[in-house]
Amino acid sequence: ELLMKEEGLTATKNNKIFVSKPMHLEMPELESKLKKLENIEYNNNYTIENVKSIMKEVVSTYKEPNEVNKKILDKNNKINDEKKTSEELVVV
Repeated sequence: ELLMKEEGLTATKNNKIFVSKPMHLEMPELESKLKKLENIEYNNNYTIENVKSIMKEVVSTYKEPNEVNKKILDKNNKINDEKKTSEELVVV
């Protein structure tokens, strides 16, 4: 699982290992979320889209890979555009 910086990560001695802050859930809320996950197994409309939809409901930080990748690509494109602009200014 990839942890996102908005999850309140704390660094460890190993630069590839981070610890997130625990999420606080009341027992009824946890039971409700677990029931939704359990019901996926018995749902006649068991599809990838259905599973993803339930995961988004149950896990507040759930992101699909394309969401995360798009964010990274957009950031890299912005950096590259800024770099090109600054290079053009130097050439002129």
